[in-house]
Amino acid sequence: MPLTSQQQPERARRREHSEFGVGDGAKFGVYFPLLFERHPIPLYIYDWDTLDILLVNDATLAQYGYSRDAFLRLRVTDLLVPRETDQLADERARTVLKASERLHRKADGTIFPVDIFRHRLEVDGRMLALVACPDAGVRAHAQEQLRRSTDDLRRSHENLARAQRIAKTGSVERDFHAERTEWSDETYRIFGVTRETFTPSPAAMLVMVHPDDRTRVAEALAKTREGVSVQLQYRIIRPDGSVRVLYREAEVIFDAAGKPLRSVSMLRDVTRAHEAQERQRKLEAELRVAKDEAEALARAVQEANAALERRVEERTAELKAAQDALLKKERLATLGQLTATVAHELRNPLSAIKNTTFVMGELAAAGGVDIERPLTRIQRSIERCNRIVSDLLDYSRTRALDRRPREFDHWLRETLEDQPVPPSVTLVLDLAAGAARVPLDSERFCQVVINIVDNAVQAMAAAPNPAAPPRLVVATRALDRQVRIVFEDNGPGIAPEILGRVFEPLFSTKNFGTGLGLATVKHIVEQHEGSIAIASTPGEGTRVAIDLPLATAAQAA
Repeated sequence: MPLTSQQQPERARRREHSEFGVGDGAKFGVYFPLLFERHPIPLYIYDWDTLDILLVNDATLAQYGYSRDAFLRLRVTDLLVPRETDQLADERARTVLKASERLHRKADGTIFPVDIFRHRLEVDGRMLALVACPDAGVRAHAQEQLRRSTDDLRRSHENLARAQRIAKTGSVERDFHAERTEWSDETYRIFGVTRETFTPSPAAMLVMVHPDDRTRVAEALAKTREGVSVQLQYRIIRPDGSVRVLYREAEVIFDAAGKPLRSVSMLRDVTRAHEAQERQRKLEAELRVAKDEAEALARAVQEANAALERRVEERTAELKAAQDALLKKERLATLGQLTATVAHELRNPLSAIKNTTFVMGELAAAGGVDIERPLTRIQRSIERCNRIVSDLLDYSRTRALDRRPREFDHWLRETLEDQPVPPSVTLVLDLAAGAARVPLDSERFCQVVINIVDNAVQAMAAAPNPAAPPRLVVATRALDRQVRIVFEDNGPGIAPEILGRVFEPLFSTKNFGTGLGLATVKHIVEQHEGSIAIASTPGEGTRVAIDLPLATAAQAA
């Protein structure tokens, strides 16, 4: 508040008689250097008895809006609002001065709150008061900002703890210089300990690590201390005895010199995922075992099928042997009866096998094992065997051979002339057996030549090669005690998987016929004590070679 005209002379009189007048600033400089003038907190000094303001700093002038000269002409009461003057007098009577909040008036009349901090001091026998008077509104604003920052920090900490709890992910901060380790709340929960009972440190944590994983974890901690981040999965044993699987990732923070300063590690509880992986591995192992068992069962079925086929072949061989014996004795009636008997005996076990296969299918279905495919193959094989038995009755009714020595090249030429090939096929004869004689049943062996030539012609007609017109070469050669006849065409050839079965009775790749053509050929060749072999290259052609024994001297005579 500005001084009235009556107050100003009195103020000047008091200053003239005061030991510290307006011009005595040099004496105060002894006690308060330049720091007082430029201190950021508003400060002023007044006479304890007269309440005259003796010294003021720049921060006070800026806060109240006075010039220095005007402020130094004031008394302390001039700064107060009227109702606080009595409080000032009461405070002056106290021995101990306490901080208080007052309402002060600026030069423009604005009233604002200030925090008053007084300190009495005696200088040269005179009692003075040093006052700090910061704006209480600034303090309140700062306190509010601090409160808000504290609340934001608290909420951030709570949100982080909540997020870590939901994600089952904890964090560990390790200060390498201070050797201090801090755990988040979730980290304590993951390890099953509390802040009150457990002091986190690398050594204390290692004690809880599973013994089998402890060395790896210790090495990872050492590498992190050296500045190398390591990803690691390991197990811990909590105080309650439960085992947890943790996944750790660490990030190292370096100082300006590039030295490791601290590390921040992320710990995730992956126990459930680990258990799920273990269950999946066990399930996969069980599935592999089940698959192996199913494959073993399928192999057993295949072996049973192969055994069945071998048994059929054996019984067929027995049937053929019986037929040969009966043919030699020309007992056709007995041969028919024997064939019927063998067929009946063979069909009985086939029926038993068919019934057994049906039962196996029912049991496998009940047990959840899929063997439908191999069982279907067995059923088809059984039906095929039944057809074989039926056809063999006709196939086996062959008469005994009437073998007579013949000049083979001459006989073959006549036979081929009687069975000409189509005009589209070029027939090349290379007959070089000379006068070699072979004991032949002309009628039966003629069937061999006709069947082989017909097969070659049909194959070349079914898959013609535009770049190579159909061509069939028939060649003969006299060997040591044998004559070899070769039929070679340039047709489509025979696939390897089929080549091994061409002599099987009833086997055929055609949509017609009984599949006994080459089987009959082989049978007739073997009746002539000869051998037959077939070689083929897909896309290039097929070669059939037959070796027949030469006629002995006795036969020739």
